[in-house]
Amino acid sequence: MQPVLVVGNVLVDEVKLITYSGILSNDSISVGIFCFNSTEQAAFQNIFVTSSKPKSFVAMQFSEPYNEVYRDAIAPLVEEIGFEPLCIDDIRGPGIIINDILSSLEDASIVIVEISERNANVYYELGIAHALNKPTILLVSKGTSLPFDVGPHRCIFYENTIPGRARLQEALKKALSTILKREVA
Repeated sequence: MQPVLVVGNVLVDEVKLITYSGILSNDSISVGIFCFNSTEQAAFQNIFVTSSKPKSFVAMQFSEPYNEVYRDAIAPLVEEIGFEPLCIDDIRGPGIIINDILSSLEDASIVIVEISERNANVYYELGIAHALNKPTILLVSKGTSLPFDVGPHRCIFYENTIPGRARLQEALKKALSTILKREVA
């Protein structure tokens, strides 16, 4: 059996105690809680371990043609490999958007960032992903000049055409295979 990426939470009284992510396992996973010898008394009860699909956070400018690239190339590939694609634009409802961004980035196993436009919000999300040491894949439309600080990073350059999106998916598969240390079908 091929290793898989496991993502989940340990809850105590419905409060998230531990989030685990990026753990490779052949068939099962063990999660434990322990106490040190100096602990006088410890009781663990109402503990539930949940798991969910690993998430891929996608940071990008929300306009055409980037919405099309996300919809036609990125999201289908991410779903095909068993991840849940998430763009902050997909989150509906009340709340503070920066909190949604931070929790989404923390929960993500992989971050994909489209940096063709010099969008401050996208660069902010990229900076947070780097600060969290998230595996990050950068996408750039061919012909885009990159800023100094981003230029040294490996990027996938793509053309927003039907054949270009197919080549983008192939390049994304290779990058994801490297990150996941397994072949992505």
